[in-house]
Order: sequence, then C-alpha cells, then structure tokens
Amino acid sequence: MAELSAAGVTPLDLRAYDEQIKHGLKALYRSYLLFPKTAIRVVQICAPIPTETIHLRMRVVDLNHDPKPHFTALSYTWGPPLPSQKDEPHKRWLVKIGDTLCCVQKNLYDCLEQFSQSAEELYNGDLWIDALCINQDDEDERSQQVNRMAQIYQSADLVLMWLGKDSEDSAMALACDSLQKLAPYIKPGHDLGTLPAGIVMDDFLAVSKLYQRTWFTRVWVIQELLLAKETKFLCGRHEATWFDLAQFSHFIATSTSGWRKKFDREQLIAISAPARLAAGRRRFEAKTVDDDLLYHLIRSRSFKAGSPRDKVYSLLGLIQAKVQNEAQTPLLHADYTLSDSEVYIATAIHILENSYHLLLLGQVEGEDYQQLDGLPSWVPDWSVGARIGLGVTGYNRYHASRLRRSGNLTILKKEYVLKLEGMFLDTTTVVGESKLNFNTKSHPANRNLPHWLDILEGIENPYPVRTIHNKLQSRDEVFWRTLIADTGMAGTAGEGPICPASPKLRLSFRTWFLRILLETVERAHSSMATVQAPVIVPPELTILDRLAKESEPSEAILPTSAEVLCYFDQEKISSSHSSDPDPTDASLDEFEAAYSHSPHLRLFRTAKGYLGLGTTSMREKDTVWIIPGSRIPLIFRKVREPRRYRLVGGAYLHGFMQRTDADCEADTYDMIEVE
Repeated sequence: MAELSAAGVTPLDLRAYDEQIKHGLKALYRSYLLFPKTAIRVVQICAPIPTETIHLRMRVVDLNHDPKPHFTALSYTWGPPLPSQKDEPHKRWLVKIGDTLCCVQKNLYDCLEQFSQSAEELYNGDLWIDALCINQDDEDERSQQVNRMAQIYQSADLVLMWLGKDSEDSAMALACDSLQKLAPYIKPGHDLGTLPAGIVMDDFLAVSKLYQRTWFTRVWVIQELLLAKETKFLCGRHEATWFDLAQFSHFIATSTSGWRKKFDREQLIAISAPARLAAGRRRFEAKTVDDDLLYHLIRSRSFKAGSPRDKVYSLLGLIQAKVQNEAQTPLLHADYTLSDSEVYIATAIHILENSYHLLLLGQVEGEDYQQLDGLPSWVPDWSVGARIGLGVTGYNRYHASRLRRSGNLTILKKEYVLKLEGMFLDTTTVVGESKLNFNTKSHPANRNLPHWLDILEGIENPYPVRTIHNKLQSRDEVFWRTLIADTGMAGTAGEGPICPASPKLRLSFRTWFLRILLETVERAHSSMATVQAPVIVPPELTILDRLAKESEPSEAILPTSAEVLCYFDQEKISSSHSSDPDPTDASLDEFEAAYSHSPHLRLFRTAKGYLGLGTTSMREKDTVWIIPGSRIPLIFRKVREPRRYRLVGGAYLHGFMQRTDADCEADTYDMIEVE
C-alpha cells in the first residue's frame, strides 16, 4: 500500500487509505484520552509550512478546571456549503495533527486554510472542532461528547459560524454590503410597499442567496448558536452580524409586500430559517423549561441532519443547559446504539410523560409525512422536513378543548398504544385537494376548483355554529377564514399573527379568489378553436351563481359569473393596450401571504356541515375529535372495533377553535386506543 504524504493540498480518493488513516487516528485519540469526564480535546493551527498541508497540534483541557480554559468553538457544515455543490463523500483533504495524518472534507479544509492565514484577526486560543476533536468511529465517545456539547458551547469564549468560502462571483461581498444597506429599513412591523430610493430588488436577492447556504439548514447549528456567549459569522473574508441576519429574515417572513413574490417557495423557506432560530433563542432565554424540547423540535422541522436521530440529539444540550439540577426531570441522552424509530418513540413518551397537554399529537400529519418504519401513528416523524400542520408552533391562539390533558391518559409501552379520552365530533364526508394546488403560482391545470366549490355549496348559509361572541357568519366568510385557519399575518406594530383574522382580509381574499377564477376562464378561453369565439362559461362559474342566490347581497364576498367575465373582458382590453402591472396584484398579496403559510393542508366538509382544514393524509370517513389537552381538534381513522384508531393529524374546524371554558367543561368523553 502506498504511503500517504503531507505534501500539497490535492484532494485524494481516500478509500484506498481508509485503514491506514483509521489506524493512525486510533493511536492519536489514545494519546489524548478524555479524562476526567468533563475533558475535551482542542487543536491549535500551527504556522503554515510552504508546500505542505495544514498542521495542527492537539491537547486535552478540562472544562471544569479553574481557571477555565480559553477556546473558540467552530460551527460549520460537514458537507458542501452551497446546495448546488455536489457532495463527494470519498474525496478528502489531508491535514496533520502532530505526526498523524487525518482527512477532512473540503468545507472544513477551506475554513482551516482561511484561519491559518488570519487566525489572530478571527479568534484567540485553541479551537474545538467536532470532526477532529471527537473520535467519530467510537460510538461510546460520540454519545458521551454529544451529551457534553451544551457545556462545550457555553464554555467557549467565541463560536465562529463558518458559512463557507467566498463565491467566485463575489456574491458574498454583495450580500454583506446589501445587508448593511437594508438594515435601516427592516425594522419589526415596517412593511415596504415600495422599495426606498437606493434600494433595488437585487439587494434582497443577494441576501437571500446568503440564507441558502447549507449552514442555515443544519439542525446542529441551533444549539451552537443559542448556547454561544459571543458569535461571529464568516463567509470567506467577509463578516456579518447575527442581529442583521435575524432581523432581515423576520422582515421577509412576515412581509405582505408584492415584491415578496420575487422569491420562490424554496427561497422563502431558506430566508425564514434565522427567524425561527431567533424565536428559539427567545424560548431558550425564557426561565421556564416546560415543553422546551417539543418547541425546538417543531421549529427545527425543516432543518437537516446526517442521521434522523440527530434531529433530537442536536437539541438535547439546550434542555440540559437550562436544568441546573439533573434530578429535576428525567433527561433524554444521546445513545447512538438506538435506531431512529426507537429514538423518536422514546422522545414522544418522554414529552407526553412530562407535559400537562397533548401538543405533541398535533405534530402528527399521517402517512404522507412518515418516512421511518415502525413508528406508532401518535409519534411524529421529525425526519420529515416539510412545513406541515397549521403553521403555528404552540397553537396558543386556539382553544378547542380543556387545556390540561386528562389524568386517564395511559401509554402501553410494550404495545406502543396510547389510551386517552376524547369527544367524538363528526365524520368527514368530502375531502378536497391540497392548498398547494390553489395559489397564484400554481398551474390552473392542477386545480380542481369545482370540487372546492362543491364542498362549499354543501355548507349551510349562515354557518351552523355561532362565533364565540354568539354571532352568525355567512358561508363566504367561513370559507375565507377557514382557508387561512382564521389567522392573518403579523400586525404593523410588530405584534404576532392576528387571530381571528381581521375583517379587512375579506377584500384581499376576494381579489385573490378572483385571480384564481380569471386564470380558470383564461385556460378555458385559450383551449377554444378561435379567440373570437364566445367565451365558454366554466362549470366553476355556474356554481358561483348558485351560491350567490343563497347569499344576502351585503354578505356576498365571492364574485358572480357576470363579474368574473366582465373582469376577463377588461383584462383582454388592457393587456392589448398597456404593459402596466395588474392593479389587482397588490391587493391580493396580504391574503396570499397568510394562505401560503400552511400549504400542506386540504379543505374538508363533515356530515353535519362543518368546514375545516386537515392534513393531506386525511380521507373520507375519518373522524374528528375533541381531546382534552389538545388546543386543536384531532383526526383519527378507525382501524378496528370497538375503539382502536390511528392518529391522522391535527385540524382546523371552523366554529370549534375558540370555545369557551364553559363549552369545554360540558364535554363528555369516551376512552379510545391509538396505535
């Protein structure tokens, strides 16, 4: 076998040297044993040697030693820093620790190379780098060090967030410059209807590229950021502050401005990541430890991990850091000998046994969002990164049941069966398409609008359930409120989302729905033999007229077929004479923003004529229940008699989301089993 050399920085296919490298690392880690239990390894970059790779030296320090050791912790991604870059798992770059050669991935090598050129400007003292300072081939050591990570990041003088090397086109320099230029305008509650002088859309797009770096998608960065005393964000030679990154993210995530459409769906998800990290930091800084793990799991759903187990393990340090006395509550611990499913089941049981509510059950979304085998239906699959559910972290705006769960809840751990009390509400009879098919960016061919309108036509007018203020609502109003789970976007004063949604949204909804209808007519018109032929009235418009006949003129929100066709004719005339933007676009933005916040849901109607939203996993004949301890109704599917069910997911059921304490106290329950 050829001997490895430390000369040069050429990447190698190291499969041929795998055993040689492992043998050397095994001896290295034996030379630097982690004793006592609070010990960690740290490295220091040596002065560069021309024509040779990066040299480091290693030592062991005790986190509990007095005086405390000084070191900097590194936060980075193991794979490529950009999603467009191909991961080459067998290609590695060599570095040398003492006399031992070891291999690292390209992103870490780029980081070490940058540090070797300007270390004194970036940090002082030693570095803690997980890939080098933990023996990754030793499962016991890995588990022990992962359980120690909270203390490591809290003890570090500085946490350096490495976002990757500079882009060749200097996009990172542009992004950092644009971030500073935008900072005065991106204050909480300040929505830009038009862009200020000197600000162009390219500034926003440049910053959005920064958020698409894979660092912002990695679940481990949550605890690395939240536990840090001080942070510094580096992208090659350029720096950015966490304050600016988080504020810009929150601004875009809550904006209803029309230019928000310039971002595609994936860009918006990427941009919102720092806003979710900032919400996690506020949660972490609060004194309470109740439900912290569950809240962090919910907010980190879209973040990625190399192993599904790490979606849980990466967050445990946040909980351990807040529990001063570990005897206060039984804590989960990282154990890499357990399977992914075993970890998720243990996590669900831990959360249920240490919570007074059943928020956990509202995070289940059925078989469409379950990738791991062997999970009971009541255990969320955290490896699924889709933005599922009603788009709300804690559902605190809803009050469908008593807030405390029943004392009769039992977990049969051998069978993984949950026994709980619930009140049956109704059975689903009609289930519509996913909301994803009904937005202004979806193709009209993917929309089954007649089905939606058929669901609506089966609802009584006025709606059979009064509001919490004992008021009746028209069918049209119930329709638009249900589509957005009765929640508007954040207010102009910087407060959170508004629930119940403001009545002002009815006009934005009308414009939004009119746009959907106009695209439907346009599709029917374009399919005709000649454009001079009379416009064929699509079936959707005849249903609209039937709905209009049953509505009071003062309550009508949906347009009639005559109104739709009139707008269509006006659009044909204006489009042939003007290149000006559609005047209806700006007014639909507010509803579109609220509607797109929870995309993986579908409209449904129940046997008693209730209208709701549920997971795309739901089917006809599923049942809707009120469960004490769950702020939202839950959907179950009967699997066998007498009362054995599978949990399908949470639901928004209009008229049942803001029940009074008196309503809840009058509920009567039956025991059911959930497998």
